[in-house]
Order: sequence, then C-alpha cells, then structure tokens
Amino acid sequence: MSEIDTSSWEKIGNGIRKKEYTEPNNFIEVLEKLTNYYTEIGKGWAFRGHADSNWSLWPQSFRPTGNFYYRREWPFPKNDPIEQLSVEADILINFAKLCDQVGIQVPMPQSFYMTMNQWGYELKERFSKEHKDIDDRYIWNPLYHEPLAYAQHYGIPTRLLDLTKNPLYAAFFAVYDRLKNQSKNYGDHLCVWCLNLPVLKDKTLFSYQKIKNKLYRHKEWQRYKTIHMPWARNEFMNRQEAFFIIDCGVEFLRYNGGKYHPIDQVVQSLHTQIQHTALLKIELLIGQNTLLDTFKVLRERNITDINLMPTLQNISEAINLYGKLKLDLFDLS
Repeated sequence: MSEIDTSSWEKIGNGIRKKEYTEPNNFIEVLEKLTNYYTEIGKGWAFRGHADSNWSLWPQSFRPTGNFYYRREWPFPKNDPIEQLSVEADILINFAKLCDQVGIQVPMPQSFYMTMNQWGYELKERFSKEHKDIDDRYIWNPLYHEPLAYAQHYGIPTRLLDLTKNPLYAAFFAVYDRLKNQSKNYGDHLCVWCLNLPVLKDKTLFSYQKIKNKLYRHKEWQRYKTIHMPWARNEFMNRQEAFFIIDCGVEFLRYNGGKYHPIDQVVQSLHTQIQHTALLKIELLIGQNTLLDTFKVLRERNITDINLMPTLQNISEAINLYGKLKLDLFDLS
C-alpha cells in the first residue's frame, strides 16, 4: 500500500489500523484509492461494509443474535461443535431441497442429499479417535464450498464471511443498511473493513499448527481460505464482485476446547508481531445528513442498489426508498 501512508492512522491492535472521517467525500476518496490494490481472488485486499463500526468480523452462524429462525429460534452458536455442524447442514439441505422443488438450480454435488444430514454425526466419531496427525477430514468438505457460498449470499446463515473486491461496494452496503433500517439502534459510525488477504493467508502467522500439542501433518495448516463461486453462475455476485473467506478448522478447534473468534479478534490477539497491516478499519462519523450525502456520492459513481441487485422487486423497493429520501430517480445533477 505504498500510495497510502497509514503510519499516522490510529493503531488499535497488532496489525490493525483505523482512520475516522467526518466528510462523505473524504471517506469515499480514500476508498477509491484502495480499488487499485486488488488483483485477483485471494490476492491483494478485500473489503466488507458494516452499518455499525462496533461489529466484529463474525460469520452469521457464529453470531449470538440474528433474524433467521430454525425451530422457532435463532439457532446459533451452539456450544457443541457437532451440533453446530449438524444444524448448519440441516438448514443448508433444506435450502437446496426447496430450490430444487421450485426449479432453481443450486450447484450441489451429487452426494449432497445422501451425506449432509448425517455428516455432523459422522464427524463426531472421527473427532473421538486419537490421531497422531490431523488431516483434511476435519475441514468442511470443499465439495460444499460453492453451495455454501450460494446459500450465504441469499441470507442463509453459514460460517462464510461475505467480501467484495470493490471497497465502494462495501461502503454502499454499509450506508444502504442504515438507510433502510433507520429505527435500528446503530452506533455513531459505519465502517469499511479492509482485509489484507496475503497476510491473513500466511501460514506462519495464522494456522492451526498446534492444538493441544498435536501437529497438523508436522507443518502449518492455513487457517483462512478464500472461496469464489464463479460469477458467471450468479448475476448478483458478478455485479457485486463478491467472494468469501472461511476459517477452515473451526470445528476441530472447538471440539478440542477452543473458542471461535472473529478475524479481527484473532489478529489482535496474535502473539507474533505482524510486520504488514492485516486489517484497516475506515470509519465514517454519522451526522445529520451524512448517510444521505454518502448515498448521493456513491450514486454519482453509478453505485446503487438496483445496479448491484437488479431485480423487479429491488427496483420497486428502490422507488419506495428514493421517495422516502426525497431523491429523484433519474436526475443525478
């Protein structure tokens, strides 16, 4: 990041720096500069917008609260890692079955319907055995990464975290969430998290090399991996330049007495000094007109809800939202 000097930014933890802005134009300007720091999936920087800057980088299925119901309650997180896996699998298989029932194609492997319901309990037997080495059987099967990505993108709670390669898209969703839910009790700032993927994927920094003194194949096991569903298969992901990051060994970590922590907490608690910044947190202080002004600045750059999520339903909702905001639908002058 040679073109952006973050040395004057506030250091809020090992490998984490923060900058606060009060003016929408300045906030957008610094994000625009970051668009040059992405090359391809898994390389360079990735971005995520939060309507409240107090929120950590939690995937949905490990958040203590949510608005997705499973047997009359928000089902996560479960104390038992096997139960956690089983509930995630159960929700995912129901999603796939309903999609199939109405003729919506979801990229599921052929074995999905035969294995997913019992998969969590099969893992329990593997966990209970003593292994000198830990192997890939403890990772969420990569065959299911693509359907997981598809489900996550449409609101199903999974252990994936949504990212985009475009920081302005991340800013839009942070602003958009607050505009749509103005009665919600948000904090004073929204933010865009910037994730330095090469640092997070560095096995010498972030790995499960040792858990209870067991070695993973006698070498580091990469903790964070990126998942990319082909954009050609989904228009929304294509327009939003979306992909995902996953913490690979959560179930083994929790089964052996560890706790799941979001990415920012993991980075902050790392004992090894991080030479290159792993996370940037770019905040915008919310004043009386900040949200609307930021929305207008993004709209001038053709970053809107109907461009990022083009459906008839979203066009209808956009007309309603723009009416509430007293914005003209077409005149951007």
